[in-house]
Amino acid sequence: LWPARDLTNRPAQEAEPTVSVVTVQIEGLREEHLPVPVMPRTVYADDDWTYDAERDEVVRGSTTQPGMQYSVRTEILDLSAESLRRSPTQYPADLGQYLAVPQTSRTADVAATAAEITAGATNSYDQALALQSYLRNAQNFTYSTEVPAGGTDDEVWDFLGNKVGYCVQFGTAMTVLARTLGIPARLAVGFLPGTLGQDGDQVVTGRDSHAWPELYFPGSGWVRFEPTPRSEQTTVPGYTEAPAEVAPDPAASAAPSAAPSTGPLLPEDPSNPDRGADGALTEVPARAEVAAGHHVDRALGIVVAARQAVR
Repeated sequence: LWPARDLTNRPAQEAEPTVSVVTVQIEGLREEHLPVPVMPRTVYADDDWTYDAERDEVVRGSTTQPGMQYSVRTEILDLSAESLRRSPTQYPADLGQYLAVPQTSRTADVAATAAEITAGATNSYDQALALQSYLRNAQNFTYSTEVPAGGTDDEVWDFLGNKVGYCVQFGTAMTVLARTLGIPARLAVGFLPGTLGQDGDQVVTGRDSHAWPELYFPGSGWVRFEPTPRSEQTTVPGYTEAPAEVAPDPAASAAPSAAPSTGPLLPEDPSNPDRGADGALTEVPARAEVAAGHHVDRALGIVVAARQAVR
């Protein structure tokens, strides 16, 4: 699995990946996509599952069933700000679909906003970091599952104007903004780590459902970012905690309206679990880093498909 990175040809100076085997037992989930942790290498399952290399998913024609068990061997890369900042920008030819931007009456405005947010960033990593910082800032946006109705034919532009949303809006916005900058991006849907049960097992339910963007970095593959400013469970990945390196922009205004700024993150709101529209989605993340595995990309650019699931 996970063909975006050939770990057998790892650079000599790169640290060995962390290897982990995750065993999953399904209780109430009914899904044609198999929940997998981040960076899966091997899936051990009894049923007729196949790997869709184009969509980077493990799928089959029927749904998961109660009591089903399987294991996933993962290899977690030791990503760092330095390695991502040095990533080349020659992308594989088959990533064109992850650069497509919905054409609306506000497409140019969305692209201009991305350019303003990232003004002065000299590489894809610092552009991504600027987007994440801007969206996570509570001085810029409000986290709420009550999303105002849009007023245009562009849902990302409506969100950037209303500045209210939850993981679907934050993740979708960063995905589209990154694409306008020429960075391949996709939206992953799945789960936060859940809670530790009395028996030592990690229990993941529909209340843990979440969505987040992944951006492609040559040499590292798909890399998770976390623009949703909700709680301690949606903290940013360690490789995005470094300050951005930006070049001074003499043409920039003194106070650009879309510039990233510092400020407190939104407090946790237990009454508003960060979930999709009406239920759980499709992945079980590892404790160390939230996982990816099911990705959606439809006519609007990015659309999250919410699915019902219990425990």
